[in-house]
Amino acid sequence: MTELASDNFLRILLEVCQKTVTNAMIQNGRINDLWKRHMQPFNVDFHQIRQYTFNKNEFIDSIPIRIYVLDNCENIMVDTYWAIKTVAIALFQSVPLQLPSQIPLFSADVDIEKFKLKLSEKFVNSLMAFFAIEKEILTPDLFIYGKISTTIRVKKAMRLDEIAAMITKDGVELTPYVIHGVMQRFKELGLVDIDPNDPSLYKHAKKLELPAEQDRAIQAQFIPIVEWAIETWRTLFNVRELNTPIPDTYAKKEVLAHVVSYAATQGFTNAHFCISEIKRYFQALQMGR
Repeated sequence: MTELASDNFLRILLEVCQKTVTNAMIQNGRINDLWKRHMQPFNVDFHQIRQYTFNKNEFIDSIPIRIYVLDNCENIMVDTYWAIKTVAIALFQSVPLQLPSQIPLFSADVDIEKFKLKLSEKFVNSLMAFFAIEKEILTPDLFIYGKISTTIRVKKAMRLDEIAAMITKDGVELTPYVIHGVMQRFKELGLVDIDPNDPSLYKHAKKLELPAEQDRAIQAQFIPIVEWAIETWRTLFNVRELNTPIPDTYAKKEVLAHVVSYAATQGFTNAHFCISEIKRYFQALQMGR
């Protein structure tokens, strides 16, 4: 334990690994419970997050054990990503097809369309970094609505090129033709107005509103699953503590310092990169490279 007292980076790395395996247990338990209570009527599966524990003293004293723990933390992050992905696929693709038979409140095509838009309002808007990667899960209308629903409500109006720029910033390329077609559909749904003198100017008309019974059904049955995905993303992929100075005693400390700088921004890509590269650092150290 003397080594831990003099090595703040190792202490923080240990805490991050402990937090990762603990949160994996908590969130996997939660999604299992939520799935049984909310998704049992639907023929959909989700990806389990593997469970793992380790000995703190072994992590501190043994580089091979440290590498093994980091490898398991990396696997947990990949599992978590896939768990969130299967939730998104279920809610935006599988469940809507089954709604008429399972929840007759959503029988008409427009009911199902609004169901998906309502979910995108919270799910896509909160996890834009995820949906920018997994854009094939969504149709353009769901991505656009998730992206702009809050902004257009606050600004009262948005231009086509402004919407295109926002979407492009997330790495999603949609043509002006596709964007305008989506906005025309939003006009038909009463969500926006299109300026008759300037067809590329869209004005906020009203929030997406569903009949009370439909809204209650969504809030009770599906929003808890959405909230699990959002919370899990923010919990498992937040390793900001790792963005800390590396002790001078570390070999090639500048390499490690560069790696942990990525921890400053949360999200799967950066969190996974940090854990994976720290593991590679200790592997190289073990091999004397």
